[in-house]
Amino acid sequence: MPLTHNQDRSRQRSGQASSLAPVTIYGTNFEIHTIRKIAVFIMVSWSFFWTLSLSASAQSAHAPEPRKKTARKETLADKEKRQRAALGLNAQSPELHGELGRTLIQAGRYEEATRELGLAANRLPDSRLYNMALVEALLGWGHWGVAVDFLNAVQPRFQQFPEFHYYMGLADFRLNKNKEALAEFQESLRIDPTLELAKFGLAATKASTGDLQGSAELSRGLVKQHPSNARYWLALAQILDKMGEPTWAEALQAGRRALALRPGDPAVELKTAVILTHLGNYIAARPLLEHVVQLQPQNVQAHVTLATTYSHLGESTLARKESAIVAQLEASQQDHAQPLPDQLFTDPN
Repeated sequence: MPLTHNQDRSRQRSGQASSLAPVTIYGTNFEIHTIRKIAVFIMVSWSFFWTLSLSASAQSAHAPEPRKKTARKETLADKEKRQRAALGLNAQSPELHGELGRTLIQAGRYEEATRELGLAANRLPDSRLYNMALVEALLGWGHWGVAVDFLNAVQPRFQQFPEFHYYMGLADFRLNKNKEALAEFQESLRIDPTLELAKFGLAATKASTGDLQGSAELSRGLVKQHPSNARYWLALAQILDKMGEPTWAEALQAGRRALALRPGDPAVELKTAVILTHLGNYIAARPLLEHVVQLQPQNVQAHVTLATTYSHLGESTLARKESAIVAQLEASQQDHAQPLPDQLFTDPN
């Protein structure tokens, strides 16, 4: 059955895409150094916010077991404090390092989590929990190629588990290896057909390869099974929007469902606004776009869409102002990496 750690691979991959600074998986005998290549991410595959999230510990590849209710829910800060205090008394405990690492993943502190989980995995090389959590930390940290290499190194011990292939598929997807990603997500689902994140990953990869109908079918299934999951509704809105005018009305419905679940979320607001502009409803798109640029002043797509919206509404002065902002942002960002938005994936709901 599934592991109990936060979210979201096989054969040795070659030709790694973007790698980051030199990386050492702390405390282990597995050290990989990668060369920094700053890649400019231009909204991969029509600016999918899918990004399959480990970019934010969206949810575990396997749901955690329910915990008994307590008088006061322990915060992550309290939990970390308690775990560090325990380590102060028993610094050699791999389990304590591993549990601290899992807490740090929940907090989005992936580099620190890699250090703790590296120590745990080195001392407990057969631990499915801590080795897969270490992969999760590497992916959350953005070291896709390192995660692939580590997974290949531990493949003999963990390839029978669905999360192994899910994480490999996620890394391949982020390395633009869609063919490999498809195979890994499919293998994950063969082992565990209920693993919804693998379905989500498969839908994203199908969309990236041009199989829009297949992606839409999977996405419709996900929102039917999980109607309160905003990111699934957003993903459906994206794919339906891409499919063109015949599905724009359905795309808007999906966007509005996501917005009802996540009011004020800039990723949801932007996609919903873009669909509204496709349908010619610039009046409804305007407040959404104005809120997005207020929250994310560096978001080029939002400024571009807002400039177009102002133009259609006859607000020529505001349209020129937005166009000037776009020119400034493009000039300042042309030599810098453009991370994909990931705020939609900060929790599983």
